[in-house]
Amino acid sequence: MPYVIEVQDAVGPAVHTSGNVRGYVSFFDPDAHNGMGELRTTLDLDEALMFVDMEDAWEYWRTQSRVLPLRPDGKPNRPMTAFTVTVEAVESPRRGQKS
Repeated sequence: MPYVIEVQDAVGPAVHTSGNVRGYVSFFDPDAHNGMGELRTTLDLDEALMFVDMEDAWEYWRTQSRVLPLRPDGKPNRPMTAFTVTVEAVESPRRGQKS
């Protein structure tokens, strides 16, 4: 059964987003904007990125920027962790499958 990442809310303002923050993750580039990241969401489940399993989705959420691997405090720079998310199972695979 495939899984999607659903953004519930933003914890911090660092990541660039376009449109509504809430929704299913449809695009994420942790290296965009000099390592601050870029996230796009959609309300259309058919446009959401799909993951093989829950672990794969959580690993994607924790993706570290290669352009700016560390934050000023020395911790890993993982731009998508600036968002509160849930990982949910979906009924059937769709075109955006990520793994």
